[in-house]
Amino acid sequence: MQDVNKVANEARKSLSKYCMEECKSYCCRKGYIILKPTELDLVIGDKKDKLMEEESLRELSFSGKYSFNLSNSFGSCTQLKDEKCLIHQNVNRPSVCKEFPIFITGKIIRISPRCYGHKAGLLYPFIKKFKELGYDVEE
Repeated sequence: MQDVNKVANEARKSLSKYCMEECKSYCCRKGYIILKPTELDLVIGDKKDKLMEEESLRELSFSGKYSFNLSNSFGSCTQLKDEKCLIHQNVNRPSVCKEFPIFITGKIIRISPRCYGHKAGLLYPFIKKFKELGYDVEE
């Protein structure tokens, strides 16, 4: 039986070419992500004051984390250049970036509805594997 994390990583990797060539990293340009304080400096860097001022970055008082609106005055995630992630190879990049678009919680697999690769049906073979492994899949 395959490990669910291995299947999830294979699925994420299978989307790479589509992300770059077709959707042009849409997930990094729209919506928001939640960042831990340790992830904040890597993603925001010296842009924190400007993003706080325009309210594209907000501290979530209940958790000590930050909400970062990707639709900001920079036009996308501050680490996205020419639809390429500048920190993709960094092991310290945010967990939401590592896991997108597949999030595993217990025996539930959540697939982001914002992922155009998923909308195009590219994850179908992996969804089938998740179900074979006994996981519920929420799309």
